[in-house]
Amino acid sequence: MTTRRQFIQLGMAAGAGLFLPLKWTVPIASAASPPLTKYLDQLPIPPMIPGIGLTSLAMAPSAHSFHSSLGAGPTWGMVERHTLVQPSRSHAVPD
Repeated sequence: MTTRRQFIQLGMAAGAGLFLPLKWTVPIASAASPPLTKYLDQLPIPPMIPGIGLTSLAMAPSAHSFHSSLGAGPTWGMVERHTLVQPSRSHAVPD
């Protein structure tokens, strides 16, 4: 006869087995990467946004080449909308 302790241990061992992957192989990339020289190009440094008033930022798609040996790829970045929104008196925090 199975004791309660053995039943719980068996259940815990079976439950732990559910977290194991079914395959132990490493996926292989479909295309080989070209050999690249490390740290060849300097990363772009975005400009400072002036801190006067409230600034509205938006996401915008773009293309950028992060290595001179590779072509440009799709990226997303922040752009300034140039619309400054000042809080009205009705939305201001009371003193």
